[in-house]
Amino acid sequence: MTEPTPSPLDARIAELATGFALGDLAEGELRELYDLLRNDDGSGAHAARIAWETLGTVTDIRSQVSSTFQDTLAHRLSHETSRSGGFTARLLGRLGFRAPTLHPVEAPPAPVKLRIALWLLIAAGLGAILTGVIALIWTQTHRARATVTGLHGSAAIGGQALTPGAEVDHRSLVVKAGGNLTLAWDDGSIATITSGDHDSEAVATVRSNGLALLRGQVAIHGRSGFTVVLPDRTGQITQDDTQFAAEVLAQRSFIGVTRGAVHDDKYKKLLQQHDGTGPHGPFRWQWSWDENSGTLASGNDSPSDWRYTGVIAWSDLNDVVRFTCTTTPLIELKAIPGQLMVSVDGKEHQRLILPGSPLLATPLALRQQDHSTLMVAVGELALTIPLSASITGYHVNIMGKARVQTTSFHPLPTPIKK
Repeated sequence: MTEPTPSPLDARIAELATGFALGDLAEGELRELYDLLRNDDGSGAHAARIAWETLGTVTDIRSQVSSTFQDTLAHRLSHETSRSGGFTARLLGRLGFRAPTLHPVEAPPAPVKLRIALWLLIAAGLGAILTGVIALIWTQTHRARATVTGLHGSAAIGGQALTPGAEVDHRSLVVKAGGNLTLAWDDGSIATITSGDHDSEAVATVRSNGLALLRGQVAIHGRSGFTVVLPDRTGQITQDDTQFAAEVLAQRSFIGVTRGAVHDDKYKKLLQQHDGTGPHGPFRWQWSWDENSGTLASGNDSPSDWRYTGVIAWSDLNDVVRFTCTTTPLIELKAIPGQLMVSVDGKEHQRLILPGSPLLATPLALRQQDHSTLMVAVGELALTIPLSASITGYHVNIMGKARVQTTSFHPLPTPIKK
């Protein structure tokens, strides 16, 4: 079987590749080979394959030629009387011999390609310098910066304690549990960072036009463009003199607007007065409560998460305080000095025995999560009650001389006090 005859183009590619391997190509031939390899009509890959095979063959042949043969050839050529042939001169050059020269001449000017490459290199260097200068100027004029205008408790940035008047940059800042930190931006926006449940640190990062909140709660009174970045959404003020709050609990974020307008990018929704969004979507961020009762989102779907906090002050061992939660089945919390009983549909679900003197004031915290659980915390003790339906309100019944100071009852996050 005879081998197929290569096309003239394939033969030319192989010839150019061989010359390239031997170092014999002139400038025009190098350009021709380059154009064949970079052809955009689909033949470039074919040309590259032929060139690669040819280069491999030439390399194999050169590696298999013994050094003895090369030495013999060099010896014979060095004793020839005529070295004027072009091939002989090039071969001698590759073997390390130089043919006698006539007269020294000045070096030719740099090739156009080299001059172009040099100018490109200079232009690239100038471009990099210019880019660096622009970046430096932009960083200095747009860098993250806010000023501490208020501090209760302890807060730090980069391991260094913050004090009123200190400047806060882009480093991560931490507000200790129970504390709050107030920051002011150059545009007049103000943010107060606190721990949402007062049992963990709040973590945030200042940005040039806002704040990134990783954990905790922030209350904002800001101007248009101010942005709060949360783990699963971003809230951006679209109207000056806007008040809103945001909270992050276990990577779940909430936004609630008291006044103005905020755009929630997760739900593509413009939030206005009393609007809120959470992990389960938008809801009405409104509430009402007094010392003995509270109602959430009257006439609207209840939010998935809410919080109640209060303190029971005892006067007598016979005092009784009952919290009845509006849900089905009925959930009731019965508090007496030193104890808390939880009943579901009239049956006792769990009982907590409180340490210390029974007549000590008892802090009580309730929190619904994901429409599905109610977490009850009394002092240092806590329990979780599964829910089959959301709780939308509560009512307190007091027997005896006990007093209940309700400090909050609301959807998350905490509303901003006017």
